[in-house]
Amino acid sequence: AAPVPTLLPNETKTPMPVAEQPRNFTPEVRRVTLRDGDFTFLDSAGRIVAKFSGLDFTSSFRTATALKGSTQIEKISLRDRFFIEHLDSPLHYDPALLAFSNISADSAGGHLSGNFQMQLQQVDSPFQASVKFRDLQAAKLMANAGGPPDMLEGRVEGSLDASGSTADSNSIHGRRNVHRKARR
Repeated sequence: AAPVPTLLPNETKTPMPVAEQPRNFTPEVRRVTLRDGDFTFLDSAGRIVAKFSGLDFTSSFRTATALKGSTQIEKISLRDRFFIEHLDSPLHYDPALLAFSNISADSAGGHLSGNFQMQLQQVDSPFQASVKFRDLQAAKLMANAGGPPDMLEGRVEGSLDASGSTADSNSIHGRRNVHRKARR
């Protein structure tokens, strides 16, 4: 039984029981759903690295800090130079890793597929990406990247395997295979 406080000589109130010590509890969340979310990621200098608009996310928790689910993102801007639309992918997150596997998306009038992983707890969050693309408009890619849109014509297809640091766009390296398709 909880202890009952004693009354001082001038008190006439009925004594209230002393509150029991709060019990420790652990909340349990099994599913999370996010609709129409917007996120902006900045580098250490406050420059925009990525913007996500219209993010829908459904997930189940694997542990208290890890989740697995699926995501659809209406629009993504990477360093305001490369734009992706209608991304759909399974997603895995834990404190050490963010991974999009089996990506399907649109960009520059064409289609992308592939995967992306980022090591969240390592210095400068290194990443790896493997992407295949087809039927992208070359002029639109050039204009988005800040170049003259009339420098390239036609459509491009190919693949890109890249890795680097999210904190330094100059650190990106890898292999690419790009072909310009003839105009029809």
